[in-house]
Amino acid sequence: MLDLLATRLGLIVACGYGAFSIRHQTLLMPEPYWHTLLAAVGLYGLSELLVPSPKGWLPIRRGMDAGLRLGLIALILSTTAFALKISDQYSRLWAIYWALSSWVTLFGLALAAIRHSQMPRRLILVGEPKVTEQAQADYATQSGMDILCLHPSELLDWLDRRNATGVPLDGEKILLIGHVPEPAQRTALILALHGSPVALRYCPDLDDFLAGGGRGTLPLVPAPGPAQDLIKRLEDIFFTSLALMLCAPLMGIIALLVWRSGPGPILFHQRRLGLGGRAFTIYKFRTMVPMASDQAEAPQVENHDARVTGIGRVLRHWGLDELPQLLNVLRGDMSLVGPRPHAFPHDMTWGSKLPQYAQRFRMRPGITGLAQIRGWRGHVESDVAIATRLELDIQYIRTWSLGLDLRILAETIPSLIRNAPPSASPPSQSLDDPLGQHRD
Repeated sequence: MLDLLATRLGLIVACGYGAFSIRHQTLLMPEPYWHTLLAAVGLYGLSELLVPSPKGWLPIRRGMDAGLRLGLIALILSTTAFALKISDQYSRLWAIYWALSSWVTLFGLALAAIRHSQMPRRLILVGEPKVTEQAQADYATQSGMDILCLHPSELLDWLDRRNATGVPLDGEKILLIGHVPEPAQRTALILALHGSPVALRYCPDLDDFLAGGGRGTLPLVPAPGPAQDLIKRLEDIFFTSLALMLCAPLMGIIALLVWRSGPGPILFHQRRLGLGGRAFTIYKFRTMVPMASDQAEAPQVENHDARVTGIGRVLRHWGLDELPQLLNVLRGDMSLVGPRPHAFPHDMTWGSKLPQYAQRFRMRPGITGLAQIRGWRGHVESDVAIATRLELDIQYIRTWSLGLDLRILAETIPSLIRNAPPSASPPSQSLDDPLGQHRD
């Protein structure tokens, strides 16, 4: 939801700027118009965060609610401008274009959310039958999600069956309703889910949960909270948009060089696992001969690999083959900073060896990350190497902050220039010093 909120705020600004450009045939928008756009974004964001939305997460209901909020904000802004006697500074046609385009765009976003299934697909309610059945009856119709009710004693068996069949926990959230009386049972539930990508939350008051549209729960398995998710998504949209504008000429040159390097597509694409274990398509500039790059089961690329083209070797050395993933970030599949996504076979192999491996899926995969600026990038040579990467990824997820992201982004280019080999031993720094700045 917060991901959609960040997108809506960006669309409101884009519609306002686009409406001005169309109305006045210029790209230079005066300062008063920018003030109005920022005021609208601030009011909209506050209304979403402070005023509960309708019960449930059905996208079309969110789209209708967004339109009503937008109409109310337009009324507030126009009334304020009239009261301050500054309404003559603004074009009425611009205001109409802005309001209509924003309204249509927000509804389109809601429909796109339905089509691409970005909402949670299943909510698993764990508790006593009389409590979970009430929640299912009150919430299923409003939410548009599949809701499964389980007794606490049934959850572990259900997880074992899912793991045995290899069915991913795709887009599922587990909500523990009420009190689990047995301490051993509580501990077993938390430990079982600690190594999985599923969000486990505790709901002390069912009525508050239903009235608040899913709010009023406490996390039982550590992961970034809703406010942090919103900040990170806004960060991604801002810096990715800036990066695309700055890198567009370079990406065009690279595309031409890849095209001239030999037959085959310019872009390489492959399915990877992202947030919540959900599959998505990742994009890169092609750096290998076509047959080798198309093989999902192909071995990892090693140093001096004969399958890599000449231009591909340069792109891989400087990380330039990753630039198309900026589009993945804008789509919401990835983040600028986060655990690097691996190919399906490698996820299966390392997931079977490392019990905590699935914790990487509690955050969107990134173009760069804490492990990468430490030198752990490219070919994974040993189990020790992937274990070290995993430890750094989990550190990043548990200690995430905006400042940490900015420091990792600032360190990414210097780390590529250094291109130093990583240490062979796992990191020993504390969680309070994830960048290892105080190591000897």
